[in-house]
Amino acid sequence: MAWHLVKLYSRFIIAYIKTITAYKPLFVIMDVVINVAFTLIQLTVVWLLLYRFEGISSWSFYEIVLLYNLNIFSYSLSAMFIWNPMKDLQMMVRDGSFDSMLIKPINPLLHMIFKQFSHGHLITVIFGVVIFFKCFNALHIEMTWEWSIWLAVNILGAVLIHSAIMILAGSISFWAVKSDSLFQMVIYDFRTLTNYPIQIYGRGVQLLLAFVIPYAFVNYFPARLLLDKEDSSIFPNLFIYGTPLVGMISMGLAYAVWRRGIRRYESSGS
Repeated sequence: MAWHLVKLYSRFIIAYIKTITAYKPLFVIMDVVINVAFTLIQLTVVWLLLYRFEGISSWSFYEIVLLYNLNIFSYSLSAMFIWNPMKDLQMMVRDGSFDSMLIKPINPLLHMIFKQFSHGHLITVIFGVVIFFKCFNALHIEMTWEWSIWLAVNILGAVLIHSAIMILAGSISFWAVKSDSLFQMVIYDFRTLTNYPIQIYGRGVQLLLAFVIPYAFVNYFPARLLLDKEDSSIFPNLFIYGTPLVGMISMGLAYAVWRRGIRRYESSGS
């Protein structure tokens, strides 16, 4: 079954790539340029901030860059597959075109994911690999096989968290006619808070980023383990191991909400 889905997805992606390269080559280039520029701008902001203050709450420049890269790298891996479908879901529900997702012999969520691929985020993933190596070298982190496996597992957990948040934000479209503002706030505004150590925020924001919208498990807690770093946050050290578990729980919750939204959509007569 899994191999069948991989083959099916590869065919969808080939068709999608042929379409955008045949009709929208300029848009492909612009997407790549915009994503690279956005990453460079955010890194420049971090550098300017750290250049002035020499650190943030005991975190050095390259430690902050590692924190940022864990966030943007896992986000981009997720966004390659999930961002476009969830962004488009609002319009599909509004104009009724989501009906076409329900009449095909494939899971509707998989069908939406298979239909398109966010090529612009792929270059950010590649860029992120380079940043990882730069940070590991600057921070003298030796990536043994054990640490490499641990990092891969935590990145997978972080990808699940990002994907779950995107699916939850997109699923609001089944209940709300217009959800652009919520999508923007959850996917962008809250996520950027974790570009910096969360202990610089008040208790309420820390609790929000750990238990309500668990972006802290994307980068902050894994970075603390990777850097063997103590800090003044309100959470126990046990949380630094929680990313894979939080990722699975978040994804299960997101899929349950998605299924409930589909049942509501079907019963609404759309």
